[in-house]
Amino acid sequence: MKAMLLAAGRGERMRPLTDRTPKPLLVAGGKPLIVWHLEKLAAAGITEVVINHAWLGEQIPAALGDGSAYGVRITYSAEGEALETAGGIARALPLLTQGEPDNAPFAVISSDAWSDLDYARLTEVAQRLAAGEGDCWCLMVDNPGHHRGGDFALDNGHLKLAGTAHKASAGNNTQTATNPEADALTYAGIGVFTPAMFRDIADGTRAPLRPWLEKAITAGRALGDHHRGQWFDIGTPARLEELDRLLTPPTHDGLTVRIDGTGPVALATALWLVRAGIPPACIALPLDRPATSILPKDAPRRAIALSEGSRQILARLITLPAAGRIDTVEIVQAGTDGHTRIDREDFPLPALGWVVVWEDLIAQLHQAAEKLPFARPDDPAFAEPALVIHAGGMPPAQSRDDTDFDTHDSGQAGLLFEVAVTGTADTAFECFRPGGPLALLPAPALPDGPRYTVVWSDAAEASRRRAALPADALGQELREALRAALGPRHWGRHAGHFGPLRVCTPAVAVPLPRVRRRQTTTSGQVWIGNAAQMLHPVAGQGLNLGLRDAFVLARELGDAAFDTRLPGPHARVARALESHARARLTDRWLTIHGTDLLSTAFGWPAARTLPPMLLNAMHVARPLRLPLARALVFGHR
Repeated sequence: MKAMLLAAGRGERMRPLTDRTPKPLLVAGGKPLIVWHLEKLAAAGITEVVINHAWLGEQIPAALGDGSAYGVRITYSAEGEALETAGGIARALPLLTQGEPDNAPFAVISSDAWSDLDYARLTEVAQRLAAGEGDCWCLMVDNPGHHRGGDFALDNGHLKLAGTAHKASAGNNTQTATNPEADALTYAGIGVFTPAMFRDIADGTRAPLRPWLEKAITAGRALGDHHRGQWFDIGTPARLEELDRLLTPPTHDGLTVRIDGTGPVALATALWLVRAGIPPACIALPLDRPATSILPKDAPRRAIALSEGSRQILARLITLPAAGRIDTVEIVQAGTDGHTRIDREDFPLPALGWVVVWEDLIAQLHQAAEKLPFARPDDPAFAEPALVIHAGGMPPAQSRDDTDFDTHDSGQAGLLFEVAVTGTADTAFECFRPGGPLALLPAPALPDGPRYTVVWSDAAEASRRRAALPADALGQELREALRAALGPRHWGRHAGHFGPLRVCTPAVAVPLPRVRRRQTTTSGQVWIGNAAQMLHPVAGQGLNLGLRDAFVLARELGDAAFDTRLPGPHARVARALESHARARLTDRWLTIHGTDLLSTAFGWPAARTLPPMLLNAMHVARPLRLPLARALVFGHR
């Protein structure tokens, strides 16, 4: 595969910097802009590069030579007067296709843009285009302040003209983390194209790219992806200075961090710390240890709930694995007419939440972490780090001191299993019963059709009894429990969707104590995620709360680590922990105690009167249910 770096522009908005230097040779982070691209292409194995030039063009070959200094081989396409993007590609087409298979795709990258995209992605896309999936692929990013109108929209991986992207309805059966986005996004200046798109452009013709993209879009042959990582359009001196600050490593005076934990919160914390500016070599992470879960190993696929808010912050780190999408949540109180519905259209959002397989999420995070040079926890340099982040689990019950931990025993055990259903699985159900809540969450689809993950909380003895039932008997008991909880009206709406509720995994009973560490920060130490709190699964907030803990901690530590007004790493860690504790106080307190309330309050005698009235009021009045919906999706901010 070959790549073309666009380097012919005049850079009018960059004047006077570009009066004597072509824009691609302007320096950020100690290197010319175009060199960052050359090095990334070489790292991705793309070593045949074509560079076009026009304004002060002779300076570019003089500076870069044949490319051997950067691990690539450069061929130059001189234009004299800039031909714009499509015209420049057409001029360079013989160089891009020479020695390549017929219609072999090539990458085109604007040298005055910068992103953290791994260019190995371009090779993967080229293989798809070569197989006939499309004629082009464009990387899209969120609209920057100077281009709020965007360029094109994305719809299930295809480019669309703005305003024409399909809005997924609550009744579809999409089961992955890819979602239609009707709003326009901005073209990032990174794409992969087939030669056939440009063969009709006569050599020497000035031609912008957009008309040729619109032609491919109209034919349904334009693919795209939404990049949620870092991206800069270096169009002004101010933006060049901003990129230079990002790429120039500041001093952090030896601040070192050791992370204890192997689960999603630990891995995400390390990755967010790197994004906040802490070098990975200053972070010790146990990547050589297998991840551990609070769920038993024989639990069915160990499905976990992610809110849309968690998906958004995780998207800065990884591509979410295949997931069951939650568009709607039906909330009912068993034995009453209490009911409300929360729908993604209330916001609107791509979804309210997602259900992912724990092992798949760990694999994605682990893969991202393995690309970075994190230190090992047994490195002597991390024996006494400036900060220890405890992001694993709780100590065993027998070793917990009551003065350090607040424990609430609900008396319940959660029964976990999966059921196959006949209809689309994008609606979650939360049924509050006197013995404990019964939840059905859309699970990632399998070839045999849609499934639900069942989390059935009840008295521990009842849960253990059900765990021992044959699959048919358990399915029948679940069906009857749902029929009773939903009542005739709601059961009638959903019975056909459920079908026979065939149990298709073993059922596992898990104790459900709530444990909270009273103090989550001490000098040089902080506890987050399951190391700080273990919650009842009623609202699916355990992992989400932990991820919010980690995200805010990384942000505060990144801000404090380079604050030269603070004397040394220990003072900076102390400032970060103080800010983190203050920022997380309300969300943590409300989430923990709100979960406690939901797990038991519907069994109180007064629950037959007050909660149904509140649920029905929320169902009728949208402003009353929005605070609950926002808390479930984004936490208490």
